[in-house]
Amino acid sequence: MIKVMKIHERDPNFPIAVVERIREFLGNANIFENPEKHADIIQEMKTEAALITGNSPYSEVRAVVDNTDDPSIPSSTIRAWVIGLSFVTILAFINQMFSIRQPNITVMANVAQLLSYPVGRAAAAWLPDVGFTLFGVRHSLNPGKFSKKEHMLITIMANVGWHTPYTDYIIWTQVLPQFFNQPYARGFAYQILISLGTNFIGYGIAGLCRRFLVYPSFCVWPASLVTIALNAAFHTEKNERKSHTLWSCDNHD
Repeated sequence: MIKVMKIHERDPNFPIAVVERIREFLGNANIFENPEKHADIIQEMKTEAALITGNSPYSEVRAVVDNTDDPSIPSSTIRAWVIGLSFVTILAFINQMFSIRQPNITVMANVAQLLSYPVGRAAAAWLPDVGFTLFGVRHSLNPGKFSKKEHMLITIMANVGWHTPYTDYIIWTQVLPQFFNQPYARGFAYQILISLGTNFIGYGIAGLCRRFLVYPSFCVWPASLVTIALNAAFHTEKNERKSHTLWSCDNHD
């Protein structure tokens, strides 16, 4: 609890009520001298410690993100890459074509997340189970049921590819005679290299910042929780009733 207090005392995402209870627990020496008289708060602190140690310290994250992984579920499959790259191409083409229109038309990644589910299910139903083995791993057109990991991989690909590149308006400004009128900016090689260069700088900085912005448990990205929740809703087959500490849905006589 001392470590939790040190990390989350000034955390705006951590419940203030829990912080107050931890402060009350640590500041009361009588609890440690006579633990049998304070069984309720000790049990509460044990529960919080178990949640934070074995899961996320945030209830919003615990509600939608699994704290376990099944490595047998396929993710990087041929059909996932084909479907994902297809949606990336379609979204990038539409968004780039209409980027100069005012007001512009934008198709975001959640469209690909919604449409890729029936496409993936159809591929799982219709594609034959043919493939090849590479380095001891078999890669098939139809490895079985369309999994939530494949669906999430497709969504991640679409989420990366639907944006217009940073150089969108830079190239227009260079090419148009009203501005710089630089004919070399019309070349495909120049356009693809400057687009990849600027994007790779962003990806490189993002990779360097992962240890500060992604890996720590207190780095919560709410927009990602929405994507994960929708993905889980598609692939959750059980409709279990959840019990709560504050209320219960059960009827009692």
